[in-house]
Amino acid sequence: MYDVKSRLLDCFPVLILGFDNRIESLITPTSKQRPMKYRSRMEILAMVLKSSMRGATKTRLMYGAYLSYAQLKEYLTFALERDLLVYDDGLQVYRLTTKGLRYLNAYEEINEIISLEESNNPQHHNVEASFSQKPLEVMH
Repeated sequence: MYDVKSRLLDCFPVLILGFDNRIESLITPTSKQRPMKYRSRMEILAMVLKSSMRGATKTRLMYGAYLSYAQLKEYLTFALERDLLVYDDGLQVYRLTTKGLRYLNAYEEINEIISLEESNNPQHHNVEASFSQKPLEVMH
């Protein structure tokens, strides 16, 4: 059975031989790349906001959050309506607002709490175990 690189060489020998290193990096994930998974709306919004921290164009936001143009337009509309981002007409970039920074801090804190609980609790996937715990109470 052929591997992917061999199949590509069979189909496009001239193209592949000239760009062997680039094709190799497409086939073999690097340590910086992570396997794609389904992302929540909260995670995608956080990625858009992080990308805008120093001011970013639509293109920079698309690449930073791994979104198509159509998807980015929806998230920009959402973020602008809720004052998480502001558009700077002079520089033609989107900038993070104080409210957007608060969202990012809260998002990071929640992710930290969840990841700590998952790593400390070997039964975090056990539904019965989660129902047997006492419900949360409001502290006065």
